[in-house]
Amino acid sequence: AADAPHSCSWLASNPAPCLGRPLWYGVTWSLLRWINDHFGLGLGGEKAIQKALVDNSLTGFANIENVVGEPIETLLAEWAATLYLDDRSATALPSRIDFPSWNLFDIFDVGGLPSSARLRPTSVVFQDFTEDVDVRAGSTAYFLLSGNVTAPTAIRVRNQVDGVLPTTMQVFIVRTK
Repeated sequence: AADAPHSCSWLASNPAPCLGRPLWYGVTWSLLRWINDHFGLGLGGEKAIQKALVDNSLTGFANIENVVGEPIETLLAEWAATLYLDDRSATALPSRIDFPSWNLFDIFDVGGLPSSARLRPTSVVFQDFTEDVDVRAGSTAYFLLSGNVTAPTAIRVRNQVDGVLPTTMQVFIVRTK
């Protein structure tokens, strides 16, 4: 869909412009796959972590936080970065910015899937730029910032009236070079 993923949400049913696309299946699978990959072994294996997620009275993000022992904001930021960066960078990335059991770059970019199925960040260069993006709840806007930088550089992310972002939003930056 145009403006995907930031205009789509896996936390709502049939949000425009992603009508008719059951986003929660693939998105939820990838989040749980990532959690299994990074926390399963420490919690007794995949079977044990899945049992822990099912065998308690909590639901949703509170359940994941309880089982994994980390804030959902941290988990969602690392997982969202992984959706684009997995197996893409030649340089070492933070340890949880990958899917050890999958190679998303190989599947989506090399594996012959149509380009419409690929995650395509908005490309911007190191200079003054403005990008207006509406990000729905449970979604992410991806940017690929590149170019030659000779001086210290700052990135400022603001809301549509140049105010600070709401506390429910986060900015996660991963340097790949």
